[in-house]
Amino acid sequence: MPKKKLVLVVNQHPITAMTLGRLAESELQAKVIMAYHVVNMLDAVRDNPVDVMITDISMGTIEAIKQVISQRPAINILVVADEEELYAIRSLRAGAKGFIAIGSPVEELASAMQKVDAGGIHLSEKITQRALACRRPFADPVEQLSDMELKVYRKIGQGRPTRLIASELGISVKTVESHRANIKTKLGLKGCLELVRSAVTYRRVSR
Repeated sequence: MPKKKLVLVVNQHPITAMTLGRLAESELQAKVIMAYHVVNMLDAVRDNPVDVMITDISMGTIEAIKQVISQRPAINILVVADEEELYAIRSLRAGAKGFIAIGSPVEELASAMQKVDAGGIHLSEKITQRALACRRPFADPVEQLSDMELKVYRKIGQGRPTRLIASELGISVKTVESHRANIKTKLGLKGCLELVRSAVTYRRVSR
């Protein structure tokens, strides 16, 4: 009897992780293990012969994907997260094989799992068009932002004050202020009001 593949499901929400895990068991005929944090994800990859990883986008995940690829170059990674093209592009650049919105129909999720498991690439049409556009360096100025700067920028667009952003991202207030300054410089924004307006506009158009 052939050995079952090992799938690692990474999601900070246990119910979502369980749902994705059951779908992976069914569609890939695989054994599934779970992780609920980036640190646990890295430990699981180090300690287990993981064939496929299905992960969300949480704090530090994109950088962690690069570490996973360096540890296990043959691993196939599918990112299941909110529909936002820029994160999809960054995930692919980090080494993921696919990106799909968490709210996608079950049939599309299953198809994405099967395609990535086979070593293929899965992207929605919307994300594919964005990927083609992004072949030009920094086609969108926001692409110049680092992963953490992008997280701070999104939080600003959600109306979060600096102290709350620091708490939610697990960084210091001083670090948030530094990221805000870098964002303004990279996007050519003159002050806090322009920064907030830009972040709110970005949040609306990227939904």
